[in-house]
Amino acid sequence: MRLFVAVPVSEETRAAAAEVRRRLEAADAQASRGVKWVPAANMHLTLKFIGEFPAARVPSVLEPLAEVAAVHAPFRVVLSGVGTFPRGQRPRVIWIGAGEGEKNLVALAENVDRALVRAGVAAETRPFAAHLTVGRLREERDGGTVVSAAFLRALRDMAVLHGGTSTIGRMTLFESTLGPGNPVYRAVETFELGGGRAPENRTP
Repeated sequence: MRLFVAVPVSEETRAAAAEVRRRLEAADAQASRGVKWVPAANMHLTLKFIGEFPAARVPSVLEPLAEVAAVHAPFRVVLSGVGTFPRGQRPRVIWIGAGEGEKNLVALAENVDRALVRAGVAAETRPFAAHLTVGRLREERDGGTVVSAAFLRALRDMAVLHGGTSTIGRMTLFESTLGPGNPVYRAVETFELGGGRAPENRTP
């Protein structure tokens, strides 16, 4: 199973992501056609990408995640500012960053990582960067991406864009199934912050 842990975002944030796309398409329609935009239904803030994990061992990560959720109270995150990974002329990922509430999100992600290490998941090697992925630019044959000055200018103009407020009250372990189109996400288990699992959950 290809797994990751994430928290949801609000409709306000999804609308902000749609505005990012609209502005970039208006700035450079040709460059925008080279972006694989994340569907609104798939938008989330990733806390931990686990990757391929044996289905038989999935129950071993549920209790550690429940324990982490139990000690974190719900909080809100205000998303703001558009940026790219990497910065510069050849961006590959377009994202909206986190402002207010970022420290809470970082603390939650770090605790998730530590808990999953105890369950046999590899530890993160890079610091957690709180962000919402809006789109990914398709690579050219040389392995990079090239966008126009107008596209880059539009990105800079959205450096202070308000990305909406999301109340973080739960986190979910997702399974991601890849296919010819966009990935399909299935909730394996959802954990309420402050303790408990969502009653509709079914473990594998």
